[in-house]
Amino acid sequence: MTRLLEASRSMQERGKDNKREGKTAEEILRVSPADLPPSERLERLRKDLIRALETGYSSDYQALIRRYFELLQQDSAEESSLK
Repeated sequence: MTRLLEASRSMQERGKDNKREGKTAEEILRVSPADLPPSERLERLRKDLIRALETGYSSDYQALIRRYFELLQQDSAEESSLK
């Protein structure tokens, strides 16, 4: 019981010395890198797909990975057509 009381007092004393202070967040502006050209983007997608499939996932995961990369490729093609 004595140790608990001493610990409690110790924590209270530490709290008095170390007052916390809040600061308002600052806005940080960054310049994003430019998009890859469509040909490089597709090539990178192909390489990433091959690397993902070579890691030895089950056939279920491989189907999901293929579908994911197909959707990425579709999005990439749609973005290219909008420009």
